[in-house]
Amino acid sequence: KPHSHHEMVVSAAAGGLRGMLLLISVVSSCSFSTPLVRSPVCVASSWQKNIPSSLCKFGGSSSPKRFPLRNLQCALKVEESKTKVRGYNAWYKVVSPSSSEAEQQPPVVILHGGPGVPHDYLCPLEQLAQDFNRPVFFYDQLGCGNSDEPQDEDFYSPRQCGEDCVTMLQHFAENHALTAKGGFHLFGQSWGGCLAVETVLEQYKGSPLLQENLKSVVLASTPSSPALAMDSARALIDKYLKEAKKKSPEELNMRDDWPREEQYIEQWRLQCANEKFQQKHNLRLNHDPDCLKLAYTKLGVVWRGAHEVADWKVTAAELRERWPAEVHVTLLRGQHDFVDKECVQAFREGLSGLRYKELGSLSHMAHLEDTHGFVAALEGALKAMEEQHPEPTAEA
Repeated sequence: KPHSHHEMVVSAAAGGLRGMLLLISVVSSCSFSTPLVRSPVCVASSWQKNIPSSLCKFGGSSSPKRFPLRNLQCALKVEESKTKVRGYNAWYKVVSPSSSEAEQQPPVVILHGGPGVPHDYLCPLEQLAQDFNRPVFFYDQLGCGNSDEPQDEDFYSPRQCGEDCVTMLQHFAENHALTAKGGFHLFGQSWGGCLAVETVLEQYKGSPLLQENLKSVVLASTPSSPALAMDSARALIDKYLKEAKKKSPEELNMRDDWPREEQYIEQWRLQCANEKFQQKHNLRLNHDPDCLKLAYTKLGVVWRGAHEVADWKVTAAELRERWPAEVHVTLLRGQHDFVDKECVQAFREGLSGLRYKELGSLSHMAHLEDTHGFVAALEGALKAMEEQHPEPTAEA
């Protein structure tokens, strides 16, 4: 059934895209099923699939300084378990190097996006443990993945997610030596970065654990407002849709068996706009990595997508007033990310000493497009934060 233009544009920023996983993973129930949209399927192989070397590079003058990989190839210790959070089971995984504890670096806790897209697509960050002796903690937020999914919509909110985050951190500290190296870092990708900000703003003052042990926060492809990110995505899709309208169905490689009525041609054009948006601004690869496909088999249902957190936002004034001065922040953003400069301007204006890195040639899922380069940049940021009050940088 054809959709209105508005519904189609919203759908373009929803499940109709093969990636677009985090902030705008599900804005409406509309989706398309033509071959242009590659449906995620579970595959048996590991996420550690080689990415074409031509896609694994930074580019442009604004590329971050490379942090050399050490290629330690050390064996990893992986622990998976569950703990109770508000009476429900929350799943987590701890990936640690097998080296002696004395050689290990302060750990990093990974916050996934969505909301409602589980941790799996971030598993390539296990390379921090592999190459840099840094334990990595993952957990699936309640409502998706391997964790329980309460069916009451009122169970979920950004503030509650922040409280749950502190509960998980407390469990990690008490049971998995989270603070043994003198502290830990919080890393959040897309919505996960919003969650990190929410946790610090609302939970820091009442949490001795955070006050005494939080070394830094790293925000990757994180907007100060999900609504801004949705607006940016819609504007880009509209741009590509206008381009598609100037082309004939043949020029758009429209399938022979696709109806030639104008309403269906319009849907095909939107599919083309979706695909172009996806390839330029969300995932600049010619395939979906297995870890992303796996995450898509375990999406949340009750609480998922940008519309659930559309009212969440933080302003520069609020950050200047409330952000703890002792908590340093690094912001990583792909050059072509739909989370554009306007979406992160509040962080750049409101956080004193912010370290901002624009990753050349990459987009929203930079950690999948160039895992080695992204992990090297991330490790460099973590190391800089661990050194005493590094000089702030502001690139591009």
